[in-house]
Amino acid sequence: MEYLIGYIIGLLIYGVIFGFITAHVAESKGYDGGFWWGFWLGIIGLLVVGFRPDNRSHQSSASVTPSWASSSSSDPSPGNTKGWTCVCGGKNPSSIDYCLSCRRSKADCVAEKKICPHCGAGNKPTNTICFACDKPLEEKEVKAQTTEQVDYAAMLEQLAKLHDQHVLTDEEFQQKKAEILAKM
Repeated sequence: MEYLIGYIIGLLIYGVIFGFITAHVAESKGYDGGFWWGFWLGIIGLLVVGFRPDNRSHQSSASVTPSWASSSSSDPSPGNTKGWTCVCGGKNPSSIDYCLSCRRSKADCVAEKKICPHCGAGNKPTNTICFACDKPLEEKEVKAQTTEQVDYAAMLEQLAKLHDQHVLTDEEFQQKKAEILAKM
């Protein structure tokens, strides 16, 4: 029995040691966490975390602002941890140049976007229809008003023709004309 308790305590100590080592390696590569990889998998967890790609910045000069830097991460210094947000909504460290969620390049995600007036989604500048809600990105209120005026004018013309053909009486004509003008 004492042998079994000693064995379990030894495994726990082994897990904690590898957990802390793996967490340190993960942090040195720019990732959060890593403790549980080492705790549960030991040397295999350490290898998994150790072979992950480096997630930190490799800029040669901290005074140079990269062309893709967004307003939320305009500080290119190595201590900058603000990161950037992709159009898919994924949060990414400022040191990588692709989205961890959707694998889009950073330049595609932080470029100037057209904001949809209907749903608020960010679209590419070349889009005319929102990718999220399939509605037009540009408000066409002026065209809509012009179209309505043309429709009312056409209705008035049609009404006048019916009056000229004696289909409508003078009283009916004046009543319908007043209704159409009230809508304008």
